[in-house]
Amino acid sequence: MTTRSNYRTAAGRATLGSVALLAAFVIVALQAVGTGYDQWPNLLAILLAVVGSGLRIEAAIAKLDNDTPS
Repeated sequence: MTTRSNYRTAAGRATLGSVALLAAFVIVALQAVGTGYDQWPNLLAILLAVVGSGLRIEAAIAKLDNDTPS
């Protein structure tokens, strides 16, 4: 039972990481199209990209731990 709930949690982290990476990409794309010179969208995109990547890596490690036999 614990393995299944850990897998669901890992899948949720991977999904949240993907959404954060997608949001970072959208912010960068909109910033490239727009003419604004504000720095906060770039900082937000970097933050979302780092957090999203970290969540994806954490989910992959959690899934790998669940797949290895004890």
